[in-house]
Amino acid sequence: MKSEFIKYIKSKKFLIVFIVLMILSIVQSVDTFYYTKIIPFYGNNPPFISILCNNNNIKYTSILTWLMPIYLILAFCDKYNIEKKRGLHNLYLTRITRKKHFFVKMGISFINPFIVVGIPVLFNLLVNTSFLYGGNGFEGMENFSREDMSNYLYICLHHPYITYLLYVLSFLVICGILSCVCQSICIITRDNKISYVLCLVFWMLYFTDYRFSVAPSIQPFVYEYLFIDAVRGAVCFCVPAIIIIITAYIISMGRKDEI
Repeated sequence: MKSEFIKYIKSKKFLIVFIVLMILSIVQSVDTFYYTKIIPFYGNNPPFISILCNNNNIKYTSILTWLMPIYLILAFCDKYNIEKKRGLHNLYLTRITRKKHFFVKMGISFINPFIVVGIPVLFNLLVNTSFLYGGNGFEGMENFSREDMSNYLYICLHHPYITYLLYVLSFLVICGILSCVCQSICIITRDNKISYVLCLVFWMLYFTDYRFSVAPSIQPFVYEYLFIDAVRGAVCFCVPAIIIIITAYIISMGRKDEI
């Protein structure tokens, strides 16, 4: 797994995706700084106006989250089929067992977003906190009476940095599972073009209906979201994801055209 991880870190596509997301992170911070100066938005809490919260005039959160399967596949998951076309897949299977090879791929896939996505997201929070430190507003929600908000929102508003970091962790875990799904679909289809489409469709389904949306699990400080919504969204996402991963495992173990 160590050698696979080193190759992943050194790959050009990983570097390209990482740079793109870092640029997105920096542009969001710059836009946030100027945006707070031209409208009555100044004084808001830095986590509230960071990239996971979707509170800018440009929806950077949507650009980050909706295209997540593309970022993850480009950064690592499409490597499986590229290696197979080059004849490297069977070569690896002469050195390690099929089962170990599968779990190495899944392990790197899960770690993938913690690096390629996690660093830009945390860097964005650091920059926003550095330049907009001292703000304690939440676009007026801080003035709501205790009775006008849920217990969950009340706790989130009174502990914004802890809340945001917990949401970053939740976001990265969900992206890690999504990355394993993307890897599984690449294994099942053996076609990267089809995998891009299927992974994007699968992911976007979780933004089409509030009843099973994953948004409450990854976007903090939203008045309408309750804790139960975050749990339900995560469960609704994880159950089909696990089924897809298990299916990929069964198919991978049962293939006869591989060593």
